This record gives sequence, C-alpha cells and structure tokens, in this order.
Amino acid sequence: DKFMNMNYDEIFSEWKENMGYLGEEIIVKRGDEELECRFVDVSRSGEIVVEKDRKIMMFSFGEITLRRS
Repeated sequence: DKFMNMNYDEIFSEWKENMGYLGEEIIVKRGDEELECRFVDVSRSGEIVVEKDRKIMMFSFGEITLRRS
C-alpha cells in the first residue's frame, strides 16, 4: 500500500537508499571481463554507475554480475 501512493521519484529514492553494494568496492563481470571498481550510483533508467581510476562508467543490470571485491 505504501508504494501505491508514492510517485516515481519517491519510490526511486527509497529503492536507492536500500540498495546493496552502493558505495562499495565491487567486481563487475561482463562475459569473461572483470572490472574492479566502486559502485557510486544508479541512474534514473536503472544502470549502475561505477568509478575506476577517476573514470565514470555505466552498465545495464542485464549485462553484468556484481560481487564484492
């Protein structure tokens, strides 16, 4: 019931506050490639935003596997 009365911005904000891995060092696995980086944000369209060597990259959840480094 709580979410039925919330707008998208409120739902997105609450979802992001409760997201695992946010702010942590992670390994992004895409196929055979592994990238050690820091999970810094989530875009409004659902992509994860990571930082590696001061470079920001975005990945779609459909293409990756996350695990703590």
